[in-house]
Amino acid sequence: MEQDYLVNNCIEENNNAWELFYKQYNTFVLKCVKYKLKKIKVYPSSFNAEDITHEIFHSIWKYNKLDSIKNPDYLKTWLSIFSLNFTKNYLRNHYYQTSSTVSLDTTPDPNTLTPLKDLIPDKNTDIIKEIDFKD
Repeated sequence: MEQDYLVNNCIEENNNAWELFYKQYNTFVLKCVKYKLKKIKVYPSSFNAEDITHEIFHSIWKYNKLDSIKNPDYLKTWLSIFSLNFTKNYLRNHYYQTSSTVSLDTTPDPNTLTPLKDLIPDKNTDIIKEIDFKD
């Protein structure tokens, strides 16, 4: 019954309940985040895992996610699933955002000075005709 009371007070945006909720489940959520990071072989510093943990609690608060819990007895289960999914989405939006676009005019090897566009075969070119032309 204690979890039911805590969840209902958090849904009603009771600051004391939120503080208690955070203190009670912070370590658990952090462990879920670190588990997911390890599982997908992303090893940022523990500071990043704590950042993701804070983002999880912020999201739960901001979007009143606890309201979607049908049975407060499964709060830990819900938190673990939410944390794992949130971590995956967080990494998709923040960690994997490095741009991999390279201009075709760049030269991958500075010794040859050959641009990428000359190294990548053109699908529209008939290779047999190219070879005959060069011979």
